[in-house]
Amino acid sequence: MKRTLVLIGLAALAACAPSSRQEAARPPQPVAIQPAPARYDTPTPYVTPRQSSQPKPPATAADACGAAAHTYLVGKNRSEIPVPVDPSNRRVHCSTCPVTQDFNPRRLNIVYDADSGRVTQVQCG
Repeated sequence: MKRTLVLIGLAALAACAPSSRQEAARPPQPVAIQPAPARYDTPTPYVTPRQSSQPKPPATAADACGAAAHTYLVGKNRSEIPVPVDPSNRRVHCSTCPVTQDFNPRRLNIVYDADSGRVTQVQCG
């Protein structure tokens, strides 16, 4: 009886194990190699943040410098004043600082309080 059980067990193992002929007939399975993700190859484009979600109002004769578009700065810290593309048409100064008295209707004046650093006025001139 022991012998019969051992033979049955060996037969079962032999049936499960592949023969050398089957292994030779079977083609090798290809291994897919995934390329590493390119994290630093393409730079992320810089997106300029919008100053406000509202569209800029058109400049009129009374608002030739675009002061109406910058009224959102009143009450904010002077560090939040955006850097202009053309600084020749903008003047940022404190309320007690000396400035020239020439009038330029296209120049934007942003005045901030010297003590608190908060913007108090935005006007043309």
